[in-house]
Amino acid sequence: METRPLINTKQEAHQWLRDNGHITYSYDIAEEATEDFGDIFAVYILNKKYLESGDVNDMEVGSGPTLVEKATGKVHHTGSAYDTDYYVEALRATGNTESFLTSVVKITFVPENADLRTLEQLIALSTEHRDLLQARQRAQAILAGEVKSIDCLSYKEMSVYQTLKDLGYGAELIWETYEKPVIGVADLLEESGLPKANGDIDDLVDIDWDSLEE
Repeated sequence: METRPLINTKQEAHQWLRDNGHITYSYDIAEEATEDFGDIFAVYILNKKYLESGDVNDMEVGSGPTLVEKATGKVHHTGSAYDTDYYVEALRATGNTESFLTSVVKITFVPENADLRTLEQLIALSTEHRDLLQARQRAQAILAGEVKSIDCLSYKEMSVYQTLKDLGYGAELIWETYEKPVIGVADLLEESGLPKANGDIDDLVDIDWDSLEE
């Protein structure tokens, strides 16, 4: 038996956010703006002053859509650096809206009716292979199965991905996730200019802290 998603409607998504403390006193949901991406709702939480006045000068900037996973109810807050589609794709691919898109589009399937000229033009417009001869050679290699990716110019990857999908290709975006560095005691001491310890917290007791303040 198929499991019923936890959240099925926009109204349920709105209530879920309110019930779980995601709406503060000076903000509210722009209910008509909520978008349904099939497995995810994108909800826009804006400051009340703007919602009441409709004046763009009253809008606070910096926050992006809040994504709600229908199946689990997990909530993901985003920023305003990218459009909503970008954050949705990042969440689907990695489970993390802070993931970033690489310049590589992976090709997993080439349709039988693939047109060399169309692919050549796409490569010439979207990659460093601006020369038509280079673009054609790259396109031929892709159709022959010798090359299975397109390395795009910055900010071209989404359009290349969508164009390939529209042309019947199998295509995947390649995402990477930021990894926060683990900082130890020795690293903190080095950054602060304090006498360097051996990385053991017990070494801190041997530092003459009073002398450092003089």
